[in-house]
Amino acid sequence: MLRDRLKVAIPLLCVVFAAFFLPGLWGKSAFAALAAAMLFTANHEGLLLCGFSPWKKEEFLLDAYAVGLIANHWGGWGLDGALLMGFLLLAFALHFSREVTRQTLDRVAGLLLVGILVCWSLSFLAGIFYGRQEGPMLMAYLVVVTKIADIGAYLFGSLTAKLPGGNHKLSPHVSPKKSWEGLLGGILFSVVASLLFLHCRPGLLPGGLLGGALFGVLAATLGLLGDLCESLWKRAAGAKDSGKVPGLGGVLDMMDSLLPMGVALQCYLLWLS
Repeated sequence: MLRDRLKVAIPLLCVVFAAFFLPGLWGKSAFAALAAAMLFTANHEGLLLCGFSPWKKEEFLLDAYAVGLIANHWGGWGLDGALLMGFLLLAFALHFSREVTRQTLDRVAGLLLVGILVCWSLSFLAGIFYGRQEGPMLMAYLVVVTKIADIGAYLFGSLTAKLPGGNHKLSPHVSPKKSWEGLLGGILFSVVASLLFLHCRPGLLPGGLLGGALFGVLAATLGLLGDLCESLWKRAAGAKDSGKVPGLGGVLDMMDSLLPMGVALQCYLLWLS
């Protein structure tokens, strides 16, 4: 298991390092390649969870939409709304030549679910990376405070589950191991990580340390909601993992807590800047 994880994790870390630390065009190109690969894989996993056959025109539409979103953020063209509307219309247009049944609506809904929850929301990470002077560092901050909340939630949830009365389950039908105690642990870890990061990089986020603490709470809470959304999706599809990446499950499993976070950080920066 560890060997499988390292086979995937080491090349991935090399690409991430290149994206975040190479200067100029090289770094931007590395990030675009990483973002496209992650979105393509997440689109593929999402469509399979929705019952679509792989490598059909729905997947090509989603991948074209992903490329358009990445290019839009890199170029700073401000075409987010136009791209979203174009995708929505084409999602329906794919079915204009087919017999219309109740299943037609289910297929359109599934395609829109992947396009909006996965493609559109994750593309905001590219908007942060390309759209701001401190973009790479903001991305690093966002990933750290969100993912460390997962660690805190796991540790607190595991420890409190061993108490005589157990812990208080947050959503037993969707994710039986998630607990309110785990959420509190995630918030604690996320706030501490946020404050430490901003202490080392002052001025990165508006609002100072108070704003950093508030964003730590937001990251842990919204990250958990993203995780639960993906868990519900997998449970409804009868799947244990979103994909078959050796040792890691799937890209959606890795990115679930980040689904709402690009939008959250962009809004935070716009409101407080």
